[in-house]
Amino acid sequence: MRTVMQRFEADCGVACVAMLAGVSYEEARAAVYPDGKMRLTSSGKLRAALTKLGRPPVEGNMKAKGRMTLKCLPSDALLKVQPTSCSTKHWVVWDHAEQVKRDPYPLQHRVTHYLLIP
Repeated sequence: MRTVMQRFEADCGVACVAMLAGVSYEEARAAVYPDGKMRLTSSGKLRAALTKLGRPPVEGNMKAKGRMTLKCLPSDALLKVQPTSCSTKHWVVWDHAEQVKRDPYPLQHRVTHYLLIP
C-alpha cells in the first residue's frame, strides 16, 4: 500500500480512502464527496466511499480499540485517532501487510476506534 498525503486541512478521510481502495486521490475525493462539496468526513461517508470503490468494510460500525494492539487486527483498517495537539478527530490507515500506520498528515495521536477492511 502506498501512502497518500492529504491536500487540505480536512481531507484526511479522502487520503485514507485512496490508500485503502488503491485509487488516486481524485477518485477517492469523487467517491467521498459525490456532490463536489468538501466538508468534514464521517465514518459513514468513508464506509460508503470504500464500498463504492470495491473495498467494503467487514462490519458496518467502528469498533472501540480498547487495550487491543494494532498488530492484532486481522486486516487493513481505517483508524479514528485523537491528535494530542487538538480536539478534532483524524483518520489514519493501518497497513496490515507492512504492520504500519499510514498517516496522511503525520501528527502525534492515539488510536480510539477502528473499522476493518478486508
